[in-house]
Amino acid sequence: MFRTEPLTSFKTKVGLGTYHNINQLRQAGKQVAQENGVHVIDVYSMVFGENPDQYLMADGYHVVDEVNNEVTNIALNMLALHRQGRLLEFD
Repeated sequence: MFRTEPLTSFKTKVGLGTYHNINQLRQAGKQVAQENGVHVIDVYSMVFGENPDQYLMADGYHVVDEVNNEVTNIALNMLALHRQGRLLEFD
C-alpha cells in the first residue's frame, strides 16, 4: 500500500517541501504505485477541502490521530480483504 501525504501547511515548508513539489511527489507516487499494482490510500483526497487546522498537528506537517486512525482502519480492512481473496488486483 502507498499512502499519499495531505496538503501540509506550506508556509512552513522550504526546498523540496514547497507546495508545488509536494503535489508533484504525491502525483508521481500515486502513478508509480498504480502502475505496479500497489493499492493507494489517498489521504490527500480524504482531507481535501478541509481547513488544515482540522487535520494537521501544530507542527504543520503531521496529521492528527483521527486521520492516522482512519488510514490504519482502511489499511487493515484492505489487508483482511486481501487475505480473503476479495481485494481486487490491478491488471
